[in-house]
Amino acid sequence: MTKVLVVDDHPLVIEGIESLIHSKHKDWVVTKITEYAKAENVTDLKMYDIALIDVRIGEHSGLSLAQKYKKRYKDLRILMITSFADQKALSKSKEIGVDGYLLKTTEINDLDKVILKILNGETSFPQPKIGSNQYNLIIQNQAIQSLSKKQRMILNLLSDGLTNKEISEEMYISEKTVKNYLTTIYKKIDCKSRSEAIAFINRFYGLQIKYSNKANW
Repeated sequence: MTKVLVVDDHPLVIEGIESLIHSKHKDWVVTKITEYAKAENVTDLKMYDIALIDVRIGEHSGLSLAQKYKKRYKDLRILMITSFADQKALSKSKEIGVDGYLLKTTEINDLDKVILKILNGETSFPQPKIGSNQYNLIIQNQAIQSLSKKQRMILNLLSDGLTNKEISEEMYISEKTVKNYLTTIYKKIDCKSRSEAIAFINRFYGLQIKYSNKANW
């Protein structure tokens, strides 16, 4: 029989969690605590398989409570729940060794999946979201990394404004070979022309994230 401890000062939330658990697992036992002082005085933590703790319990920190629980009984599984996306609270949760972190806006079925995952010995933390600039940089970097060293050198010379003839002289290859290289480069970085290729590489450098260093190409 699985025993769950839920600590949250919002009656509607705590009742909702209990209803969810009983709808999925009729034989599970749920203990509900709405006051920090009472939660702090829980001594027999070994009787619980998992604790769901609100990040904020009134004026008190649920993270501090979780840390105390872990010190008393390190094998207790703990899932922090919160109404707000807070990077500091997420980082602190990982630091004190809890097993998961979840927003209260999560779908009911997903909450159950996370609880089962943690009971199975795994952890569950939200994946960081990346901005569009970071996403574009990753895509551009993947395209650049698909180029050979010589293709990268030609792309660098292209971005420096050299003509095909100047590139051929710099690389000691024929102009026809330069054109063949450029055709392959354009395909790999998904560009249709010289100007698009130059704009592509300028955007890549403009993002100023150190995936590559042009001098080391």
